[in-house]
Amino acid sequence: SQFGAGGASGIVLQGDGPSTELESVSLGSIAFAPARCLFLKLDCEGAEGEIIERLCANLSRLPAKVNVACEYHHWCPLSLDDLLHLLRAHGFEAESRILYDESSLFAARGQPA
Repeated sequence: SQFGAGGASGIVLQGDGPSTELESVSLGSIAFAPARCLFLKLDCEGAEGEIIERLCANLSRLPAKVNVACEYHHWCPLSLDDLLHLLRAHGFEAESRILYDESSLFAARGQPA
């Protein structure tokens, strides 16, 4: 089988092939507030609920304008309806769409400073 076939791709590969280590940082360590706007594109294999919860809990640390495009995975602990409700409760306009047989969520909040 080929990776990427049917709109899905592997994130963990088994084997003795070459590996690459990458340095990462928590989103909480990035100073987003000075920016005019923030665009988050999420494809995080079921962790979208936790990320959106943290996003909503930390709006004061973000720019006035925030846009989110998110692929939703059915194994996420929060339902798509729960995520839409959470975003709307925090001032986002939010909607879901089916794109290429995948559930997606789009949200926008605020105006640029």
